[in-house]
Amino acid sequence: MKRKMIGAAAAYMSGLFFASFFTEGSDFLLAAGLFPLFYFIARKLKWTIADIAMITVIFTSAVTVSHLYTNLVYEKVTAYNGVEADFVGTVTDIRCHDGDKATYTCKGRIENSPECIITYYGDDTFTQIGDRIKLKNCLFEIPENDYLFRSKDYYKARGIYLTSMKAEAVEFEPTDSRKLQRFLLNYKNEVVSDLNARMGPENGAILSGIVFGEKNGIDDTSKTLMYRCGIGHVLAVSGLHVSIMAFVIMSLLDMVHLNRIASFGVLNVFLIFMIIIVDSPVSAIRAAIMLDVIYSARIFRRQSDTLNSLAIAVLLICISHPYSIMDSGFILSAAGTYGIGVFAPYMTENMKSDNALQSFIKSFVKMLCVMLVILPFSVIYFDETSIISPLTNIIIVPLCSFAMIIGMVYALSGGLISMLSVAGLSLDIVKAVTEYLGNLEFAHFSCSSREVYISAICGMLLTAAIYALFRSRRLVAFSVAAAVAVFTLSAALFERIRYDSFVAAVLGKGTNAAVVVTYRGRTDVFDLSGHYKSDEYVQKYISQNGISEIGILTLTDSIQSQYSSYTKELELTQISGIFCAGDSGDMLPGDNITTFGENAVNYDNGSYSLRYESGRLDIFFGQRSISVMPAKREENADSDVNVFYGIISENKLPDISGVTVCLDMLDLAEYRQINNFEIIISEEEEISIRRL
Repeated sequence: MKRKMIGAAAAYMSGLFFASFFTEGSDFLLAAGLFPLFYFIARKLKWTIADIAMITVIFTSAVTVSHLYTNLVYEKVTAYNGVEADFVGTVTDIRCHDGDKATYTCKGRIENSPECIITYYGDDTFTQIGDRIKLKNCLFEIPENDYLFRSKDYYKARGIYLTSMKAEAVEFEPTDSRKLQRFLLNYKNEVVSDLNARMGPENGAILSGIVFGEKNGIDDTSKTLMYRCGIGHVLAVSGLHVSIMAFVIMSLLDMVHLNRIASFGVLNVFLIFMIIIVDSPVSAIRAAIMLDVIYSARIFRRQSDTLNSLAIAVLLICISHPYSIMDSGFILSAAGTYGIGVFAPYMTENMKSDNALQSFIKSFVKMLCVMLVILPFSVIYFDETSIISPLTNIIIVPLCSFAMIIGMVYALSGGLISMLSVAGLSLDIVKAVTEYLGNLEFAHFSCSSREVYISAICGMLLTAAIYALFRSRRLVAFSVAAAVAVFTLSAALFERIRYDSFVAAVLGKGTNAAVVVTYRGRTDVFDLSGHYKSDEYVQKYISQNGISEIGILTLTDSIQSQYSSYTKELELTQISGIFCAGDSGDMLPGDNITTFGENAVNYDNGSYSLRYESGRLDIFFGQRSISVMPAKREENADSDVNVFYGIISENKLPDISGVTVCLDMLDLAEYRQINNFEIIISEEEEISIRRL
């Protein structure tokens, strides 16, 4: 093996993946079963016995480290799940919310636990980062994975294993620690406010997102359009940002003729400042490590390349925290870097770029290679995946990068060097292009089928295996084409099966319930509870399933607030008609609104029919029926599938026939607290339930 660092990084990552997917013991057995295949491939690649032994030891070490960390740290901390205990620590991050509330990220100890990081949601007390926090009789919980957001996975990858919203007493003690971090974050907030004031809230928010990764001020519609165009990565501080930052700094240092060693030191100081100011995302850390490797190689007059630098960065990050392998930002950043720095140059090495057309074609093929590398992960992590990203990354990203450089220079100079009007013009062009392209239906696709996810991952692994075994561009190109064809055909097949099936998606949990009914291109939405998050559940579902038009949206409670929420959240979705319970719908704008007072409403489109009355929705398709009703109603539930939302007790359970689902806890239910799920009725009228 010529490049042992790359093999070591791949082995360590593979070991962490194994440990995260399989239980302790089963992973070693599975690895032992796969070892003969690994040995055959390794010998085919002409690896020595020493190389095979090294990879085996590193893989085994990664699995062992992951299990040790789980047993000695994670499980000891999460043992306080559901327990009231005292916590003492330091505030490391603060996120302010509406209603004078804030989320505090704190590092410390829960009584006798190992040192850990928790989040506490409570009143905004204008506490600063670095202050001491004491929580008395605080109730700790493990963050839950929800349909809207997989909190447990997200926080676990960042080393946060418990959260709390309830404490008997909270005490903050001001300190003088973390002065540099406070200064940098305060300065960032001042620059963000200044950008909003000088450029307007829209362009200011976008430039703040591009420079600092601050996406909170950007309109949800604008963010969606940028992701649909495949340029959403400019809003997350990543390798692009760090590389541009390094380019700006090194260009300025070259102008003053600073030597290599001093330039390297100054660059690292600015990189550290940048990582602190953007809240230390793992993608920025990865890029900074890679730049350090590349520039240090120049100092010592050694050669370094992208793949070797990426391997070193990945290995260091994974060693420092075993659960980093579960971080979507880390995976996407590493995959994107591999695509742009390794796979794309390899596939386009023999392509000519003698004129403008050839150069454009070569750049397009490079971006296409990057998209193909990221595609398997995009369909897993995102609701929508861009198809036009190879084109938009050539056309739009340079405009974003130009605006980013202007914003960085503005921030570094304290506002003395200002070309914000030019940056605003660039962003106006970006907004116009993304608004046009993002609204094109063919520009993006959605996929919620787990089988399609698997086909994408298998295609990627097959391509990697062919490259490793044969090192032939032609075979790699053929395998990529075959993988894309299989992915496309499987997606089309499952989409066709879904098109011919009647689907009623029940979204929400507990007292929150909304129903989305789809059949052969027709979609209707019923908000049954008026919960403030219902529109978010519905928006996520229709994005995942590529729904661009809703026939009827029915609002049954909190009409005015829900109308405002839905029309804002579903701004990119066409709504043909809105039905509103009560009389408040008469005060809403628009000519597509129908009120039905306190009476029941019936709807029949020839394929299926629905009836709503007093919180209960009955759905009829062929000979099958589905009822979604509040738990407090004492009546017979005689449909094929009966869904209860709200708090229900065993002594009030009505007579039930058919399948029973409870969005709240109830041991007697056939399906209890599965929360977000689909009830699917096939063409043969067979019923199945699929968790989302």
